Amino acid sequence: MNKNFLLVFVIGYFLQSCVKDQPTCPELPTGSIEIELVHMWGNQPLTSNSTWLLDATGDSLNISDIKGLISNFQLSNYVQDKVQFDQVVYFKLSDPQSNKFVLKNIPDNSYTQLSFYLGLDSTTNHSDITIYPKNHPLSVYRAGGEMHWNWADGFIFSSVQGNYRDKNQTKGFSY
Repeated sequence: MNKNFLLVFVIGYFLQSCVKDQPTCPELPTGSIEIELVHMWGNQPLTSNSTWLLDATGDSLNISDIKGLISNFQLSNYVQDKVQFDQVVYFKLSDPQSNKFVLKNIPDNSYTQLSFYLGLDSTTNHSDITIYPKNHPLSVYRAGGEMHWNWADGFIFSSVQGNYRDKNQTKGFSY
């Protein structure tokens, strides 16, 4: 009996020693940044269906909406270490809530620069819009419904719409 007990003890000891302990790393502190887009015409904030504005030639226009996609956010610190975020934002002047968003899980550091794309990288731009869930910014129900070319494979990166008045004639525009 003592031999069997000793044998079981020795085998158990060796099996236990074969299991590698996974060191647990302490969680590093993270934070978030809230970003708010403010659309401006010169020094004047824009709102949807703004009052008539003057352009550089003295003609007037009003802007009914501005839409766009922002992606590939990157934060850099003073030694140029970079943190990238796989996040896409769809903004719309006529939807004030879409002009506020949060970058989350930012490692604790002192950052000196924020950069991003107005639009999408090539791979995302040419992806199948039907793969995105309903709440994703690129889904058919969100930006994909308004910012995707129906006749081509890709997204519209930004859009400005409104009315233009030269002399006494008013015309719509979409850029």
